[in-house]
Amino acid sequence: MPESYAAAALRHRRDAAALAETNRQDGAGYLIGYAAECAIKSHLESQNTEREKLRKNHLPKLIDQAKKLLQGRKSGPLLTILNIQDFMMGWKVELRYEEDGIVSKENYARWLAHANRAIGAANLRQQ
Repeated sequence: MPESYAAAALRHRRDAAALAETNRQDGAGYLIGYAAECAIKSHLESQNTEREKLRKNHLPKLIDQAKKLLQGRKSGPLLTILNIQDFMMGWKVELRYEEDGIVSKENYARWLAHANRAIGAANLRQQ
């Protein structure tokens, strides 16, 4: 079954919010990074980027890949966000293996803001 990056971005954001409400920043931070990542992949896929080029890349490597692949007028908002100097800085897929307490509230808040901007730029809306 093919991935649904759009649905996953929105689901990960909802789940991250639920965890953050109970002060579980590590899980919330991990999921919000995937929300941003899925939003980027969803947008790239809508621009006809081959799925195999997207599947195995994760943040932060995905940022450079996306910058190379984004083109056209509709890509401007996401490209602007990806050019934010600290976009998702510190987030990595390996967070899933880290000790508890590694994600601060400040990092989570910054990642949440970045993920929300990426989701908006990808034109993803809650159903």
